[in-house]
Amino acid sequence: MPKDKKVCFLIPEGGKNLSTHSAYLLDFINQVGKDIPVEVIVEKGEKIYPVGYSNLSNGVNLPNVQVQRFTFFPFRVKENLYLCLKAQMRGAKIFYVHYSYISLVNAKIITMLFGGTVLYWNCGMMWLFGKKRFLRFLLNHAADYLVTGNETMKNGYHENFGVPKEKIKIMPNWVNTERFVVSEKDKDDLRQELNLTSSDKVVLFLHRLAPRKGSRYLPSIIKNVTEKNPQTKFLIAGSGPDAQWLKNELRENENVQFLGAWPNNKVPTLMVISTAYVMPSEEEGFPRVLVEAQASGLPYSAFDIGGTKEISPSEEYPYIKNVGDISGLVSSLNEIINFSSEQKINLSAKLINHAKNYDEPVVAKKFLELVQILVNKIS
Repeated sequence: MPKDKKVCFLIPEGGKNLSTHSAYLLDFINQVGKDIPVEVIVEKGEKIYPVGYSNLSNGVNLPNVQVQRFTFFPFRVKENLYLCLKAQMRGAKIFYVHYSYISLVNAKIITMLFGGTVLYWNCGMMWLFGKKRFLRFLLNHAADYLVTGNETMKNGYHENFGVPKEKIKIMPNWVNTERFVVSEKDKDDLRQELNLTSSDKVVLFLHRLAPRKGSRYLPSIIKNVTEKNPQTKFLIAGSGPDAQWLKNELRENENVQFLGAWPNNKVPTLMVISTAYVMPSEEEGFPRVLVEAQASGLPYSAFDIGGTKEISPSEEYPYIKNVGDISGLVSSLNEIINFSSEQKINLSAKLINHAKNYDEPVVAKKFLELVQILVNKIS
């Protein structure tokens, strides 16, 4: 790719100890930046953003990171437009926006005036929550290309928002699989911190605590699992509008620990010490948390929503249930909790191997191939 044509990433947040999946973006940009020139605009984050810092990486430098200073909305919008213009003047021809409407509109304004292409990442079943007319407009008129995680989501955006299929590019989410090789010391330290033993059976929920992510199902799931497996521990990691409701519902259950917002850089250890993962979501696009579970060798039971089954190995299919099938989810969790050593080893190996399809360098290569095609069109 010509060195005078940069990719400008516009991401919603950045900083140390993020609990959201935005933590993955900086490392991915580092990976991509080994092969092409990049710029980064962060809408919110640390006021002094250390150049060269990446939340997860091993020291690869991030060049030209700009973090917005203003929070007052009118100033924030103008600052974002100015930073887009600066990036364009330094050679940015591809603007890759993650979710933000502000960045999408401003990137479109700049490319309309000075040339270039706008890619817009969105991967959620937004159509389940109303007509979303403004999003429909942006997808069809502001984004030159919509980037989403899998075929299921591609079809969803086409059918529900009328986005032409030729405008939709697929790029999966990713994990750095090397991070999920966890030392025995780190595992022991976390067990001690959480008052767990190596023999405890642990079911993990790690997600936003909101109804559409299944938090309202948790009390019933926990009650029914512990009826058959009374010693099972449940770890609930995350924050959101249902946090207090859940604490009220489960306040007398000694088998439950609330961990709060959990830093992404500590996710591998938390998953590796767990026995099963549960995801009773009613809305998903490309649930990266399942790829994290795969990389950890952690069996999971989940509702069949969005791209859940599409991104899972076939060995997981028996544990993926129709949305709302709580009894099926509970049955699956009880089965996983009581796996023999051989069953656990075999399924864990399948999961770890499947996660390699979403390893960061693999997905970065797909992204670079897409960028090269678009640059050729611009040239």
